[in-house]
Formats: sequence, C-alpha cells, structure tokens
Amino acid sequence: MACASLSLQELQRNGLSPCFYAALYCKQHGELRLALPDVPPSFLPCPACKRDSLCIFLGEGGTKLRLPFWRYRTHNPAIAVELWRLLTKEEKISVSMNRIN
Repeated sequence: MACASLSLQELQRNGLSPCFYAALYCKQHGELRLALPDVPPSFLPCPACKRDSLCIFLGEGGTKLRLPFWRYRTHNPAIAVELWRLLTKEEKISVSMNRIN
C-alpha cells in the first residue's frame, strides 16, 4: 500500500512522519529529490549551494527519516538550465524578487 493512501493516524502508527516530496532543479547540482514537512513553494534554495532553484511538488507520503532530507537524483545541471530557460519572464522576476526580500 502506498503511503499517500494512509491516514495521518496510520502513518504515525507505522512509525512514519508525514511529508511532502518534491523535485528541485539546481543550475549547479542538477536534480535533487526532497522530503519536506510542509508543501514546497515553486522556488527553494538548493540545500547544497543555497541558489534559488525551481521546485516541483511530487506528492505526499511518509518517512522514517528525519525531515527535511534530500538526495541527488542526477548530477546533470543541464536539466535545470533547460527548465530555467523555459520559465516565463514573470516567473524569473518572482525568483529575483525573492532574493531581494
């Protein structure tokens, strides 16, 4: 049974903490997979270099690991560069404004 189909009580009864999974695309580090305690925003700092990166929500579930945690999916930064290129001008401005605030 997939964790996403379990209730909060069932997750806790099985020793799991509820979490939200995301893919983060960093221009320097490539694709990383994250597990977070809250729903991720569209952009997050890369946990390795702190550079603002595109973040895509993948789903929710449970984990026995301490949150937050991340793992490299691929060390191919070209993936992130291509995704960044496809962002609209407004999305890029939003990221730039987040750096200032």
